[in-house]
Amino acid sequence: DVGNITDTLAAFAPELSKTHYAEEMWALFEKSALRVDSILTGKFKFDSKRANVAEVMDAIVDARQVALIRQQGREAKAEQDNH
Repeated sequence: DVGNITDTLAAFAPELSKTHYAEEMWALFEKSALRVDSILTGKFKFDSKRANVAEVMDAIVDARQVALIRQQGREAKAEQDNH
């Protein structure tokens, strides 16, 4: 994890503690723009928007429901195949 490496190395090079390579790399990754030759600066502008926790929880509940339905379908098929 780049963040942990940064923290460890900052003990020997304190100027690294002000860098944000992990966040910069993750942002590039999310945009499918992270490449082997990507030039990193260690600078990153953090998003100040608050997360919509209720929306996230709703998505989790929905995903669990879909997973349950799929599992029930697999079990029903396995039972049908056994008869």
